[in-house]
Amino acid sequence: REEESSCLDCGYPGVIKFQPTEVPFFRNIVVMPFSCLNCRFESTEIQPEPTQDRGTKCVFRIETIVDLERRVFKSESCVCLFQELEIEIPARRSQVSTIASILRQIIYDLSADQPSRLNFD
Repeated sequence: REEESSCLDCGYPGVIKFQPTEVPFFRNIVVMPFSCLNCRFESTEIQPEPTQDRGTKCVFRIETIVDLERRVFKSESCVCLFQELEIEIPARRSQVSTIASILRQIIYDLSADQPSRLNFD
């Protein structure tokens, strides 16, 4: 199933596709990739079934470029910590992503507000 939705970046119409998916050792989810035909913005959110009472801690060690393309499924209660970079991403929406995409989003978020931080006294 597909639905039209407004792009979070430019406001133009884009398309969300709803794809029910079973993820082994995780849970059943609905994957909702969005793509904007105007600005090419893309995101992939997931809508999970109710979560379990206790979570799981996963630790990834990035040793090669290939490791950056590892796919991760983040629940809405997941906190991502990049110890070497001293960056923590607080829990927010659920999503399917790669480690590289998460790092690109961090760079985008930091650079978007950089001019105001440079002018701060």
